[in-house]
Amino acid sequence: MPHNPEALGFVMRITITVMLLAMSWRFMLVQSLNDLFRQRLFEIRHELLRLVVDGHIVPEHQAYRGLRTTINGLIQYAERITIIRYILMSKYMPLNCDAYSERREEALSKVDDKFALRELVRHHDQLDYEIARHMLFTTPELWPVFVIRLVRTMSIAAAKSPLATYKLVAIEAEASECAPEALAA
Repeated sequence: MPHNPEALGFVMRITITVMLLAMSWRFMLVQSLNDLFRQRLFEIRHELLRLVVDGHIVPEHQAYRGLRTTINGLIQYAERITIIRYILMSKYMPLNCDAYSERREEALSKVDDKFALRELVRHHDQLDYEIARHMLFTTPELWPVFVIRLVRTMSIAAAKSPLATYKLVAIEAEASECAPEALAA
């Protein structure tokens, strides 16, 4: 069976391009995403510290210490936070996940100041959001989902734009003008 040299060359170029993209993703993009995740965690921790400085919560409070410790651990091990590890941990160590949630709820129930409680819950929610965002952005297998979502959002937005409506009305007007001539011919 004879081989087509042009097709083999094309396949080789595509393969090399994909490999270079994968290497650049691994060594440059993921590091940048890890740094961005750490920066967002630093911002959450700074906001949390503002609660202590403003006197809304004491630094020895279990809810504050637990959240601060969690943030510090995430900052230290940001590159190890992946969807695969999350799935494995939740499947094979569900008791640890449940125990963490119980400790968190128990600590939050001991907060007396309503403003501090609301802020601590907000910081927990923001932390959960940042973790999920980080896991999704650093998982290349999920990137086609983002592209599809982006294209779908853009096409929906384009369909709803006034310009698209104007073009549709103009096309309908042209069609109605041409219809009698087409029927007469």
